[in-house]
Amino acid sequence: MTITVLDPGGHPVVVKREDGAGILRPQIAHAKAWGCLGTASWSMRRPASRHHPAVEP
Repeated sequence: MTITVLDPGGHPVVVKREDGAGILRPQIAHAKAWGCLGTASWSMRRPASRHHPAVEP
């Protein structure tokens, strides 16, 4: 198993790889993390508003 954490610009912050993980696993993990950044909804990228129903008054 390999885990990759990207910053908002898509640059790797942390890559952790399990012993015995395949040679391509870091690239696959990076591609999956990149895809998550690309498909994140607009509401996840904007700061919460005081008037947003999910924010406690």
